[in-house]
Amino acid sequence: MPLTPEVVTADRSVVARLISLDVSFVPDEEPWFTIDGIENPRQIGSDRSGGAFVLLPSQNMLYVSSEGRAGIIAGTFEAFVQLVVARPYWLNILKFSGGGDLQEMRRAAEALEATLDDEDEINEAREEIRKSLDLGEADDPVGALYEAIAASDAIVRATDGSPFTTLFNRFSRQQPDAAQRGGVNAYNASLSAEAPTSSWPGLSRPSTFNGHKNVDARDKPGHNEQRPYFTHSPLRNTGTLVPSGKMPSISVSAEPIIQSIWIRLWLPPCAAICCGVSCAPLTKHFE
Repeated sequence: MPLTPEVVTADRSVVARLISLDVSFVPDEEPWFTIDGIENPRQIGSDRSGGAFVLLPSQNMLYVSSEGRAGIIAGTFEAFVQLVVARPYWLNILKFSGGGDLQEMRRAAEALEATLDDEDEINEAREEIRKSLDLGEADDPVGALYEAIAASDAIVRATDGSPFTTLFNRFSRQQPDAAQRGGVNAYNASLSAEAPTSSWPGLSRPSTFNGHKNVDARDKPGHNEQRPYFTHSPLRNTGTLVPSGKMPSISVSAEPIIQSIWIRLWLPPCAAICCGVSCAPLTKHFE
């Protein structure tokens, strides 16, 4: 008898263990994506980053990320559970897939497995899930993941019609000892400096922050608009040049709290003396 979501959710201990592996069987309340050719996609769960797990009519398992990526990750629900149990960091494997290179994925999986921060807890969860569900081990979970995504033909769209892109990310493991120096967190941290994300307008849900500066595909237009930041003082109305990147600026804000006016009062303009006009203090800054 094939494994189904109903069988898994009937076992509370298994559900709790899968939650520890970042799989929750609580679907989103409101739809934030569509799938071409499928009127009512069956979302069976989600992960901490806001991504959705969808069981397709073909029984393939589809993953829709909150960053505008989507693809089939397993041929069946049972194969999906096998993947999650064997490689709970499967999403990080895809981030470091080098644009869909199987060898890059295998290298990433090896490094991530070798540097698990909670190895004992994960191994205990693996053993209990397999025993409770009578679940066999996958022969090649990374290879199966690669083949499923490479053959994925599901077209997922944002609510404004924008198509989602592939789950294969372009990053690769640049430094062989990156994971060994700082564990999984250090390995994943290399993503933050070079992983630009794009906005997906027209979607209705708020961004989910998971340790990186990500853009949520479910957010509203303009959610990633940011205020300009400068390395020195802010731009001034009295100049036309941006402060030098090498020479720090010592100017202050446009309206200082305290300003000396003794020169202004001691040497007023001749026109002001003749007409008896009292001039306001200067507000222009001099550099």
